[in-house]
Amino acid sequence: MKNRIISLVLCVALVFQLVPLNTFAEEITIETDIWQNPGYAIGNVAVLNTYWSSYHITDNPSAYSDEYWDDDSYWIYNEELGVDEIPDDSIEFAVTNYYADTEREYLWYKVEAAPGFELPQKLKEKPYILHMVSIDDDMPSLEIGEGGKNYILDTEGSTITEAVLPFFETLQLESVSTLLGNVSYQWQVYAVENWLDILGEDESKIEITSGMLYSALEDNIATVRCVAKAGTRTVEGDSFVITV
Repeated sequence: MKNRIISLVLCVALVFQLVPLNTFAEEITIETDIWQNPGYAIGNVAVLNTYWSSYHITDNPSAYSDEYWDDDSYWIYNEELGVDEIPDDSIEFAVTNYYADTEREYLWYKVEAAPGFELPQKLKEKPYILHMVSIDDDMPSLEIGEGGKNYILDTEGSTITEAVLPFFETLQLESVSTLLGNVSYQWQVYAVENWLDILGEDESKIEITSGMLYSALEDNIATVRCVAKAGTRTVEGDSFVITV
């Protein structure tokens, strides 16, 4: 019996020698590890955390002064953003940059309006929003999505999710992604239970004819989407329904 106990102890010790201790630690997630990788949010879509009624903003976080806390020009309010208490009414942003002030523990994110949305002038002039005010802040200013987002626009630049395409006419659409850098696009159609590339349609804009959708029609309805890629990141756009 004594020999079995000694053997068990030796086995446990061997495991801890071979396996790093952090293997047994709590899994690090984006939220808990945000200060080690704040740039993860760049290219992601974000909305305001409307738990708050106002948000601290600046145009130059590297030159920020704590005196700005008392300066109303460095605050923007829900009323100015056209936001009420319902998060779904929040303007959607694309995160384009960040600034981590490790001395104060301030984390700022630079935002621009996602397609189909408009920034108020005040936020255009001061596009950095103070996201977190400490490493332990559990109520950040922005709710950041898990990835980027593709928006489909009509010829007037409005975001749409469906359209009607009469025979012998064309439907002009454009896909715009929140991804940054050298973004490539590929339009796809859903057919035979798979997303299939539409040959030659690898630009952000597309002109769709009913003939392009003929083999994918089901009850005169076809579904398309656009896939955007930038570097190692891929965003599969939401399904877009076309009635022919």
